[in-house]
Amino acid sequence: MKKIEIPAKSIVCETLECYTHDGAFLACVSALKEEGSDLFSGEALAEVRIAEQIHLGKCGEFCNTVFLIAENPNYMPDGDILFADRRYNPYLKKTAFDYRDNYNLDLDETVAGELRERAEKDPIKAIKSGVLLLPRSEVRREIPSSAFSEEPLTIFVFREFAQEYGLLLQNERILSVPITVESADYAKSHTKPFGRLSFIQGLNINSEIYCLVHELVADNILVGGLRRVLMGREPVQHLESNIQQALNEGVAFKYNGKLYVPVNEDAIKNTK
Repeated sequence: MKKIEIPAKSIVCETLECYTHDGAFLACVSALKEEGSDLFSGEALAEVRIAEQIHLGKCGEFCNTVFLIAENPNYMPDGDILFADRRYNPYLKKTAFDYRDNYNLDLDETVAGELRERAEKDPIKAIKSGVLLLPRSEVRREIPSSAFSEEPLTIFVFREFAQEYGLLLQNERILSVPITVESADYAKSHTKPFGRLSFIQGLNINSEIYCLVHELVADNILVGGLRRVLMGREPVQHLESNIQQALNEGVAFKYNGKLYVPVNEDAIKNTK
């Protein structure tokens, strides 16, 4: 296990605690949960890379390391791809036994049906529903980094940081990002839908979004996770039940997606 702390870009007095584990996929995910962190989403990884670049003044370890992400592709027999976030990622609901000797993670009709029912072509709606429908005819071999805030896949994967991550890539002279998915012929040759995992390459390999990962029982999978800490105190996600403490201590915190910064009463009077 490795732990690195990076000052957050978007909130005063917040630290991003980043954990990495090298080993079998499920064991690494379990270890992250024990530490109070979650498997990187594409959005979280983008945020960490942006914060690292600002903090170090250059791209460091997290920028140049490949990481699995929580969003996964699920291939349909008609060739379409349904990208699921961590809430509906079938891999995060399975046991170690299910992975063994299974090149594809075959999806039963219940799981596939739920993914189809929740799938949305509009990426903003898909962020709410948890599943993005990417028709095969709209799958791109690469996406310009200048278009990250416009393309459905990068909007869904990187979310709040889509545009800013695209700018980071442009600053590093990465003008487009390769998108590697299973071929339509391979997907159509299977009668059952199946899933894979995705990883995002380091900037030294053009931040490729690679959607073919299946070797989950290997013991060399690198998994990263993130939790947020305010001024060395408890993780931010725990503050919703104890907001008054944050106010009393005079620290900024996020709640329901908004940033709150406590202000001294005397300062308010002095501005009147």
